[in-house]
Amino acid sequence: MHTQRRYSKRELLGQLRVEYLFSVHELPGITSSSSRWEVLEAFLKAGEGRAERLIETDGGPLFLQSIPGRRSTGAIYVYNEAAQVFLWLRFDRDDDLNGADFDRAVWAYRLLQWTTLERMAKEHLLANHGEERGRTVSGLQPGEKLLQ
Repeated sequence: MHTQRRYSKRELLGQLRVEYLFSVHELPGITSSSSRWEVLEAFLKAGEGRAERLIETDGGPLFLQSIPGRRSTGAIYVYNEAAQVFLWLRFDRDDDLNGADFDRAVWAYRLLQWTTLERMAKEHLLANHGEERGRTVSGLQPGEKLLQ
């Protein structure tokens, strides 16, 4: 009897790469007094998307943004409220994720940890650059990888 190989969730989505996108201050209409929901709304409006899935944490929301009316067009993002930055959580399958993929990825890749970004960024910068050199999350450049 032949048994079918079972694939791990990590194998289904591939390697996780985390990239810094931008500071919230780059979004139109956002000020230091804007709520996390106003920030999220501005992000979704800029990308002409909607939040298909969203998990709210103390550190900020983790969400799947997709194009309305088009299935499997999503990408996963984190808004870290303390650092006031957005991260793109990328996989080998970029921009074709759906709600079920999001649900699996949150568990398999422990994605909620990215809402505690400031501490994690410092750890990754130390590991990747040998020393911190006074950099913080807000000092990252767009597209700079925090995890690859």
